[in-house]
Amino acid sequence: KAIEARDPYTSGHSLRVRALSRAIAAELGLPAKEIEQVETAALLHDVGKLLEHAPPDRHTLAGPLVRHAFSGMHLAMEEGLPREVLHIIAYHSLEGQRLRRTLECEVVYRADFLSLDAIARRELNKSAGEYLPYVYLPRHG
Repeated sequence: KAIEARDPYTSGHSLRVRALSRAIAAELGLPAKEIEQVETAALLHDVGKLLEHAPPDRHTLAGPLVRHAFSGMHLAMEEGLPREVLHIIAYHSLEGQRLRRTLECEVVYRADFLSLDAIARRELNKSAGEYLPYVYLPRHG
């Protein structure tokens, strides 16, 4: 809720990502433990956004130099969350495209963009592809 209080356009985003992630993971037949990890990471995937605009004295990772996926992973690590959850938080965003993602991470990544697309359509009357065209560029070659 603290994350979403900053930005009314994303109200309910983390809850939607969690619900979408759970449904996808269940449909894929993931074991219960992995579904639980997916749900936890989906709820916390944007927690690092709390630090992106925070004053530097709030945390060593506060400020715009560290992207939310990595500062969020660090916050989750400080709380002792499992490595699988840390991986999902760290690589759920575009920064994770060049790295190998687990299936569970890919689930949260896709659910995040499905939710963003719904927000873009609702608030901007555009798809996320129109609003964030760099996300959907086809690969050439």
